[in-house]
Amino acid sequence: MTNTDLNPKERVNVGRFLRALDLFRDLDPHMRLAEIRSYLTVALNENQPIGEVGRQAGIPAQSVSTYLRTLGEHQDRNGKPAMGLLAARTSPFSGRETLVRLTPKGNALAEKIRDAMKG
Repeated sequence: MTNTDLNPKERVNVGRFLRALDLFRDLDPHMRLAEIRSYLTVALNENQPIGEVGRQAGIPAQSVSTYLRTLGEHQDRNGKPAMGLLAARTSPFSGRETLVRLTPKGNALAEKIRDAMKG
């Protein structure tokens, strides 16, 4: 894909997408694509079990659990403060499932992404 392959509307859309990605880079310049996919999947489908988030994002559930430590409300396994974008709670229907939702900070990021994508 080159500049000449894109029509003006497509160029605008690519620019909007890049502005949305910049929001993640501003949070953590080393954020992994799989972490972004996990966050966006939760933003689109809150209160889903970790396994379902993984299935929808195309990421193993074990990896989603790891990313939840980074994107969640507590420290990650290296003692680094987490980003505070996602929160997990035990399902009221099954004590074996963990449901994932956005925190207020996660909701604020989702709003910024929507604004970036609108232009």
